[in-house]
Amino acid sequence: MNRYRNSLPLVALLLGAVLFAAPTAAHAGLQIRFTEVDSTNHVIGTSTTSTVQVNTNGTLQLFNSSTTDFSITTANNITTTGGVVTAHSETINVTYNGATLGASGPKLLVEFIGDGYLAPPSSTAFITNNASPSNSGLTVNSVTQSSSVVNGNQVGSGIAAGPVTGTVYTGYFTSGLLGTSNSSGAVGANTSGVLLPNPGVGPQFALTTPFTFYQEYSFSNFGTTGQAVALSAGSNVTNTPAPAGLVLALTGIPALGIGAWLRRRKAGPAA
Repeated sequence: MNRYRNSLPLVALLLGAVLFAAPTAAHAGLQIRFTEVDSTNHVIGTSTTSTVQVNTNGTLQLFNSSTTDFSITTANNITTTGGVVTAHSETINVTYNGATLGASGPKLLVEFIGDGYLAPPSSTAFITNNASPSNSGLTVNSVTQSSSVVNGNQVGSGIAAGPVTGTVYTGYFTSGLLGTSNSSGAVGANTSGVLLPNPGVGPQFALTTPFTFYQEYSFSNFGTTGQAVALSAGSNVTNTPAPAGLVLALTGIPALGIGAWLRRRKAGPAA
């Protein structure tokens, strides 16, 4: 029994080292997909995927792509992690070159999928998002933003192939989305605005580690053509803080272990 009791300070030291030497949230990979669908949500032409791995904190990633009726001149992403907030900030520049068919015309879907994020296990979190579209001639009567989390690492090889032309497209994730926050709006020619609500706030949910951050944007119901629209947007996953008493108790564990170990060293070996 004494042998196990004497090992308790060492256990406390190791536990304290694990708790306070663990790295902050990290981002392992980011993938962006552009998909054009018709008014019945069937895939038109080809879907182009741009992929990048190891997106470090604050790194700006640039993507250029195109579909049948759209040219995505630039879609960039900045990721920040650490503390209790994981954030994405995006800018999407899109040019529409198709016919002005209004609500019966095509729609562009842009998906941001990042995995490998770390968070305190089983913590409670919520998502907020906001976006501001602006343009120089393109009328877009429907712009939407949706931000969600999926527990676990979910980015795989399936996204590289993209959806099959002619099939109904339902998004990269068909289930498992948590804390979804939505905003929507429209933008007229030579104007700018914000999507509402601003900010959008999703329900609280249980966040595990690692997790995947998923965001989807759509542009549809075009009133003009041959012009561009830009969308600046951001989303945050915020962890609710742990109870203060628990934090204080955990911060005291390493100190207790060190004190007990030093006292035993001064006392010398037992007779």
